[in-house]
Amino acid sequence: MMDRITKSLVDEFLHNENRSYDDSVAFEHFSNYCVLNNIYGSNDFELEDVETGNSAQGMDGFAIIINQKLIQTTDDIDTLIAINKSLSVRFVIIQAKISNTFHNDAISNLFSFSNLFFNDDSDIFQQKRC
Repeated sequence: MMDRITKSLVDEFLHNENRSYDDSVAFEHFSNYCVLNNIYGSNDFELEDVETGNSAQGMDGFAIIINQKLIQTTDDIDTLIAINKSLSVRFVIIQAKISNTFHNDAISNLFSFSNLFFNDDSDIFQQKRC
């Protein structure tokens, strides 16, 4: 359950974004927006581009920022490589909970999935070819 101040901020965010969700999902969206806006330095992005939905256990949001550009495709990366001598890369992983208690499984899932994502041997993101 959210405290009154946080609830009012989330409600204002939902109103401004013309969205409606239950409290848990609303807080995840609000958290994604706040964290990415703070790190990226802009609100010029679509939340859908960073939300993971149910596809990533333990992660509510994920973004890659290279040279202060929010990456959406591999073409974005290729373009930045072609025009820059160096790249500054940030991986943003977001996990948000409204619970008043701490659950080890939530942080464990975040660490496990993060490890899988950055593991060279992992094939969880590879498309299966016939």
